[in-house]
Amino acid sequence: MDLQSEKRHITKGPDPGERSRSGTDRLTFHSSQPAEVLERARAVLQVVLDHQAPWPTDDEWRIMLPAWFVRACAPEQTQEEGQRWLEHWRSLSPELKAEEDRTKAWSLTNWVYWFDPQTDAGNRGWFWWDAGVYDSSTGWVEIEVDGHPYPSGDLRWLLRACGGVPVD
Repeated sequence: MDLQSEKRHITKGPDPGERSRSGTDRLTFHSSQPAEVLERARAVLQVVLDHQAPWPTDDEWRIMLPAWFVRACAPEQTQEEGQRWLEHWRSLSPELKAEEDRTKAWSLTNWVYWFDPQTDAGNRGWFWWDAGVYDSSTGWVEIEVDGHPYPSGDLRWLLRACGGVPVD
């Protein structure tokens, strides 16, 4: 999906009769205010997609992104801290790795890295297609995906930072 189409999907959703070229997947989340989670997620993504070139510095992201989102992100790690965490991560069982994925906050620079069009990660593997609310405690985000499996940690962290709890 191109950048302008994704921006349109974030604000308006797909056009009537519009179909994904590659397929979609739906992530469900719980929250006491699912509509607010979606509003916040859209606000963050709009900032990121509006600033693709030139790619902002880490300090610029901290100013441009909503303050509540920046505060929700984990502190940045030093290289030594990152290495210790990686060693810890590698020692975990698959179950504990999955639990870590569900509970550990992402740093801001780690999160925006996945949107940088000049990195390998800039090919996220997903694009916002549509979103909505099932009921007073459950919402959903439908994404266009390039294939399965696809990396979704950045989207799951976004939903968590916005107040949602993604359902596996």
